[in-house]
Amino acid sequence: MSTYLYHFDLKTDLSEVNPLKVRSISINCDIDEFYETFEHALQFKELNDLTIYLRRDSSDKSDYEIEIPETISKFKSLTQFSFSSNYRINNIKVTLPDVLFEFPSIGVINVNYAKVVLPEKLQKPSFLYQLTLDEVLNLPCIFDDLPNLMNLKLNATDTSSLSLPSSINNCEKLQSLQLEGFIDQEIPFEFDRFTSLRVLNLSNFPNLKTLPESIASLGSINSLSLKRTSVPEIPEGFGDGLFFNNIHLEGNQITCLPESIYNASVNQFTIENNKFTVLDFRVFNLGYLQKLTISEPLTEITNADPNLVKDAKNLSIDLKNTSFDVLPSCFQLFSEIKSFSIRNGKKLDCTGISKIKKIEYLKISNFTANSKEEILSIKNCKNFTGFKGNKTMHSDSPKFFAALISSSISIPLKEKIINVIQKKEALDHLSIHELLCSSTVNNKEWQMKVDKVLQKRISEQLDVPLNKNSNLFVMGKLSSSKTEFKDKFSPYFSISNRFNDKVTHIVLGRLPKEALKLEEEKLNKKFITESDLTDYINTISPGYIIEEANNDSQISENIKSLLYSDDESSQLLALEMLNTGGIPKDIINELFFIQKTTSNNSIRKATAKVLKANAPNEMLTAVNDRSGLKGPEKFEEYELFAKFKKLSKNWGVEVASQLAYSIYQKYNKGLRYVVVFGKKTTLWEKVIPIFLEDGILDWTKALGYRKRTDVPDEQGSFFNAHRPLPNEVLKNHKVTHLILNNSKQGRIEESISEYVDLEVLDLSYNDLMSLPYSISELSKLKELDLKYNFSMSTLPKGIYDLPSLEKLHISDHVEFNEEIFKSKLPNCQIIKYESSVTISQ
Repeated sequence: MSTYLYHFDLKTDLSEVNPLKVRSISINCDIDEFYETFEHALQFKELNDLTIYLRRDSSDKSDYEIEIPETISKFKSLTQFSFSSNYRINNIKVTLPDVLFEFPSIGVINVNYAKVVLPEKLQKPSFLYQLTLDEVLNLPCIFDDLPNLMNLKLNATDTSSLSLPSSINNCEKLQSLQLEGFIDQEIPFEFDRFTSLRVLNLSNFPNLKTLPESIASLGSINSLSLKRTSVPEIPEGFGDGLFFNNIHLEGNQITCLPESIYNASVNQFTIENNKFTVLDFRVFNLGYLQKLTISEPLTEITNADPNLVKDAKNLSIDLKNTSFDVLPSCFQLFSEIKSFSIRNGKKLDCTGISKIKKIEYLKISNFTANSKEEILSIKNCKNFTGFKGNKTMHSDSPKFFAALISSSISIPLKEKIINVIQKKEALDHLSIHELLCSSTVNNKEWQMKVDKVLQKRISEQLDVPLNKNSNLFVMGKLSSSKTEFKDKFSPYFSISNRFNDKVTHIVLGRLPKEALKLEEEKLNKKFITESDLTDYINTISPGYIIEEANNDSQISENIKSLLYSDDESSQLLALEMLNTGGIPKDIINELFFIQKTTSNNSIRKATAKVLKANAPNEMLTAVNDRSGLKGPEKFEEYELFAKFKKLSKNWGVEVASQLAYSIYQKYNKGLRYVVVFGKKTTLWEKVIPIFLEDGILDWTKALGYRKRTDVPDEQGSFFNAHRPLPNEVLKNHKVTHLILNNSKQGRIEESISEYVDLEVLDLSYNDLMSLPYSISELSKLKELDLKYNFSMSTLPKGIYDLPSLEKLHISDHVEFNEEIFKSKLPNCQIIKYESSVTISQ
């Protein structure tokens, strides 16, 4: 049985399809076959969704007129209608019949890549809540009969002389209003009636000169796009105290912003091609600002108050076409900026830029010669572009160059290495000393290139064998601390803390910054690695691995109890027992947990020493890494998740998951990383019982959400989607209840249909707008909870096809025809909840 058909045409094989079971089809045919194909489609009498997609050759410039047949009325259950073509060529005109708007259940009408003719008048009010028309040819008074409209998008044609109808005022439920290409000088309606409006787009209005004062009354708006108009100002009062996802003000005549805008919070703010020459510094300090793009001939930034400067570590600033002589001193007020880009119209003096302590990404073009050294002195810069004006450097060099800026290599050596890269010359041109200095740059790509040449050059030196008279000097970072290194190797060799004439061998590690202080002519020693030393002493003294004790379970439990104690003296006692009595195999994970979470240096060093001798190979990289999670009980769940993602890049998912699981065992947090990324680890089956018991899968608990404030408001991030669901559990477990509530879900995946045994689905207190149609395949579902999803305006279509549904929990703002619902699901109880209730934080 099929529930939907895509690419339906005259050749579609329907031999195994029951037309009365099909709910969604896409008519995909050549334009000259449309009417015949449409009539063939009328057999699908229970259709909910109809998509028409017309194909034509790109060389076909003929004009076509398509009238949607009145016989569309046979689709009595139609909820969604879409029309489009495969080329954006303005030679298709489609006429929509009035009956299309008058279906009792129609909710969505979309027309793209075609000119649209609307019916002149509707016979009765429409249930329609979304209307998207790419290019309208007429605007009749049908808006008088669209009381339920929530989303309206109208674009006029390029050659149109259409004005907006004032009857749009009657659509008081509008949440999204997007209008483009009309000739109005003024907006012919007031905004104070749109109390729920969240998205407003007024673009490509070349004659628009004023905005209604009532725009300041929009108390729910969070997105404004005002592009390519003749508007000289934004009315005072707009945005006061509101939160915006984005504000776009491109291509207008605006000279300054209203005072009220500085009391708003904005994620993304864009000001381009207006009439600004002076900018108020307060725009850089808008609450929650993450991206600011300005393309204006600015000469001055005013009102730089040090007392009002915000934390800008997540702020990206992009300044284009500015006209500064000197970089404005106000930027020195920021201690750090995530990204700073400035393309000035004339040579820019960057004096003072080094006072910004940290800039992750820096791009400056067209600056004065005396700015170069100060730019190079900026610390903590991951990526820099700009020494050749608008040209970037050779493609091999950006990552190295970004790290080079923040290194302590001398300016002359930096410039020499840069020249080597830019000229694509071999690194063989550098001496051993210069190679060592350049390898201090903390950039893996660059280090690999340098090390390859360095090893070749070192191997050409005179071989000095190791013996009891050898004297070692450590240059760079080793896998162990210098104290641990001495403890391990001092019984066999002399070890010098400083470089002197007695040194016979240099033990070469990563980032050998000691080379920066040494003269080149003194580096005529034998270089050796830590692994070379280990191999040597193993040949003369194979010991060094602590013998394993008998794996007595009670001993292990006693030691684990001491290790997990909050009393540091108990932990030290456990470590002393291990050193004297041996290491049970099942204690390694507990030791690793202590090493990575303790704040006590003595305990950390002691556990590291034990682990280096006993941990499995896959854990040693993490053991030797100084990174950890001191005081994990202080972190929020999402912070732990982010830290484990970062640690896993070096440690691997298995080891990071093990630490996350250990933290969960003690602090009841940290599980999210394991359930999202650890599905291929040995831990996966071990953690499943934590969130799946007796057929009840509590995915909210698995993700670590106890309340909505556990979920960060990061737009477009993983945290707003929480995908995918753990369908892997279905291989070995039966799931009858799925809990995924109160976690800001924005979307449910199509794969929900795999939960074929599901009887109860709780999706309440989320941000869902709809559900995938695949939910209709949950034939055993008896109870569905959708209450307090405030973004959901109409009932998802798949619900009508749930044969076993007995209870539906829904907020009373969701609109649907209860008569149709009862006719399709007569045994289902609808339980409504007041939408005025505030979601608990």
